[in-house]
Amino acid sequence: MGGVPPTLRTRTGEVAWYLSASLGAAEAHEYAHASGGVVLRGEKGIETANTLRRNGWTGRIWLDPATYERPGKQSDLTLFGNRWAVAQDDLGVAERISPGSFVPAGDQRALRRGLANEVEWLERAGGGRASLALHAGWLVDGTQQVIDALRHLDSPVALALADPTDPLGRSGAVAGLVRIVSEVEDLMLLRGDLGALGAVAHGARQGAIGTSTIVRHALPPGKHGGGVPGDKTPSVFWPELLGFRLGSFIEQLPREAVPVCDLACCLGARLSRFNDERMEAEARVHNRLAIQALIDAVLQLADSERPGRFRSMCQQAIVETETLSVRARRQIVTSRQLVSWAELS
Repeated sequence: MGGVPPTLRTRTGEVAWYLSASLGAAEAHEYAHASGGVVLRGEKGIETANTLRRNGWTGRIWLDPATYERPGKQSDLTLFGNRWAVAQDDLGVAERISPGSFVPAGDQRALRRGLANEVEWLERAGGGRASLALHAGWLVDGTQQVIDALRHLDSPVALALADPTDPLGRSGAVAGLVRIVSEVEDLMLLRGDLGALGAVAHGARQGAIGTSTIVRHALPPGKHGGGVPGDKTPSVFWPELLGFRLGSFIEQLPREAVPVCDLACCLGARLSRFNDERMEAEARVHNRLAIQALIDAVLQLADSERPGRFRSMCQQAIVETETLSVRARRQIVTSRQLVSWAELS
C-alpha cells in the first residue's frame, strides 16, 4: 500500500484498542470502527491486519512487532529489507512502530542501548515511533532518567509497561506515568487497561487498551502473568467499579448486588450472565461498548477538564466498591491503581 499515508497520522488525545491474537477479522473490524483504529501485535497481527485491509478497512492500523516477547535472536532481515518495516509499509499503517526493546528496572545502560537500537531501526525504515517495553519499576524509581532519555529523541515514543501483574498497581507508579506523559511531548501508551485512558487524559498523545489480560501489559522476560488457575470464565468490565471482574466472581455475589447493563450488548440483563467460558465473545462485546462509553465521556471534554473528570470517575468507583462490599456482605478490594488515580492531585 506504499508506506505511511500522511492523512492517517495520529491525532491528539485518542484511545484505540490493542487487539489480542485470538480475535477474528469480523470482531477486529468492530473494534476498529468503535475507536477509528486498532493496534495489532506480532506475527498474528500481520495476518489480521492484512485480512482487515482485504475486507475493506481503510482506517488506521498500527502494528506493534513486540519482538521483546520472541525467544531467540532470529534475524528479521529479508531480501526486501527488515520484515517489520516492509509489513508496516505494505499495510499503510498510521505510524511505524519499531520492533521494541525490553528495559529492566534501573538498568540505565539497557535504556540507552534500547533507545539507540530503536532509533537506528527508525532511521533505516523512514521514521515512526521508538518502542520500549519499560519495566514498571522505572515509574517508581527512575522516572526522571526516563524523561531525560526520551526528551533527547528526535522521534515520538511508544511505551508498553512490563510487570507480572498490574504495572500501575505499584505505589507511585501512576504518579510516575503522569510525570512522563506530561513532560514527553509525543508519547503513545501501548497495552494498557483503563490506565491508558488516564494517561491520555493527562497528556499522552495516544493510548491503546488491550482486549484481554495478555495485552493489557507486557511481561518481563521469563515471568508469567497472574490470574486464577483453572478459571475460564470471562473477564467482565464492571463500569461502576472501573475494573474487570471474572464471571465466576460476579456469579457468587447476591443477585441484588449485581448491576444490570442497559447497553445494546445486554439490554438490561445482569452482569452475572457472563458465568460461563462460552460467553467469552459476548463478554468482549460488553467490555467494548462499556469501555468505549467511558472513553467518549472523558475525551469529549476540553484537555484541561479531562484529568479532573477521570479522577472523579475513579473516586466514584471507590465509593461504589465500598457500597458493593456492604451489599454483598464481603470485602471487595479496590485496585491499588484505581486508588492512585483517585488520589492524584
